[in-house]
Amino acid sequence: MATIKTNRLVLRQWQDSDLAPFAALNSDPRVREFFPGLQSREESDRDVKLVSDHIAKYGWGFWAVSLIETGEFIGFIGLEDVYFQAHFTPAVEIGWRLAFDYWGKGYATEGAKAVLKYGFETLRLDQIVSFTTRGNTRSRHVMEKIGMHHQAQDDFDHPKLPEGHPLRTHVLYRMSLHDWFSLSHKQQKYAYKPYSPTFPDLFKKEKERISSSLTNALAIEHVGSTAIANLGGKGIIDIAISVPNKEMEDASHILQKIGYQYRPTFSTPERFYFVAYLPDLEEGTRRYHIHLTYPSSKEWNEFTGFRDYLRTHPEAVEEYAALKQSAANSANHDGTQYRKLKEPIFQKINTFIKEIREEHA
Repeated sequence: MATIKTNRLVLRQWQDSDLAPFAALNSDPRVREFFPGLQSREESDRDVKLVSDHIAKYGWGFWAVSLIETGEFIGFIGLEDVYFQAHFTPAVEIGWRLAFDYWGKGYATEGAKAVLKYGFETLRLDQIVSFTTRGNTRSRHVMEKIGMHHQAQDDFDHPKLPEGHPLRTHVLYRMSLHDWFSLSHKQQKYAYKPYSPTFPDLFKKEKERISSSLTNALAIEHVGSTAIANLGGKGIIDIAISVPNKEMEDASHILQKIGYQYRPTFSTPERFYFVAYLPDLEEGTRRYHIHLTYPSSKEWNEFTGFRDYLRTHPEAVEEYAALKQSAANSANHDGTQYRKLKEPIFQKINTFIKEIREEHA
């Protein structure tokens, strides 16, 4: 059975000592404001039996939550199968219910983030949902703080409540596996990480996967910081792919079929840009970029030229590493600022590459 720890909380299997405080919170009108009614001790104990049996069988569920500092039971946070039929089922929901005295302290958000991590990175769920009545702004605020998304067309009438019941209309929030990886990567995107000797193997493995589908590729090259030995950075595997100019659209469709997301905002007329988040032994998930272009494009020459220059100029690698680390610390997750701070060395190296090419023209 999984036990999850955060900075302040332990999410664990239920204990007999939890029954009385859980029954107390289930008879509190403030806690049950958005439920059909209060619960008796028998109903509360029955619910504990159901969720604890689920944890015993599957290893996860609506875990009991206690404070690390004092050991006090404060409620539950966890995952559960949705047991009714709706337009979004079958599904797994994330939910929480805490005693009133522990509201407003960030416990629900803290525990829910850890539960999302377990659901996506350990259980490898494709999607996690959460739902509540429209007026439950406190729970909705938690859903939004942990990165879940709401669309009005997803709202539904809860089938366990009768027509006309004031709580029947529910809002649905969702998070996909890709959403989670995007969010978790964004939170550490501009951190400076040391070079890993696994980078070449990660590229080679992904190149083989891409090559098996993208048969019109003229070249598939490892570029960016992870292609330079001993150069730290964000740990992204950047891949430049060259195809015939007229076949870029076809190649784009193939890349999307194998799991890459096309990002038109960051693309140019010469280069199509794609992103994927793939499982990784070191980080749980790793971000991959694909830069799809054609052999004579300026961008292909810049990607490969920049890489080749750094591979043959160790003093430039040292200078670039120091600049990247400084930029990561200064930018504070601001991508525009991060790129601006790195611009001087890009200009320096690209000017040098241009001069060399003109000499050999």
